[in-house]
Amino acid sequence: MSEDYRDNMTLDEMGANDIEMAKDAIKKAKRYKFFTAIKAVHFMQRCIIDTLAYLGIKGITPNTHPKVAQRMMDSRQIVIETRTRYEGEDVWRNGTYIYKKGELVTFISEVMVAKSRQSPIILPGTIPGDPDKFHVITNAKVK
Repeated sequence: MSEDYRDNMTLDEMGANDIEMAKDAIKKAKRYKFFTAIKAVHFMQRCIIDTLAYLGIKGITPNTHPKVAQRMMDSRQIVIETRTRYEGEDVWRNGTYIYKKGELVTFISEVMVAKSRQSPIILPGTIPGDPDKFHVITNAKVK
């Protein structure tokens, strides 16, 4: 594999760099609303497929065998990371992060549920807003 700019960075420097890349991606992100969770999940899949196509990997679908997809991504130095460690007000940062050569290209949040004004129940990933709608936040360029 070719040299990566992070090869000469400390862990602290890599962490700080990752935070800056995430902040930049989030500034360019939009919130998409859906009436069903399945439509939100399909949108997330579309974001991943379109991002991979943008990065030169065409023909991947949700049915592509994982080993085939991994070889394609490895050949282009693309890494997909799923983060689920954020809590509280930062829960919207949980999701899929797509990197190319160590640079964050796309952020796709997990599906979040808008809190219903009638329901006192607040689930993890719940955000205030339109009741009974599902939200995804992303900076992906979707066709």
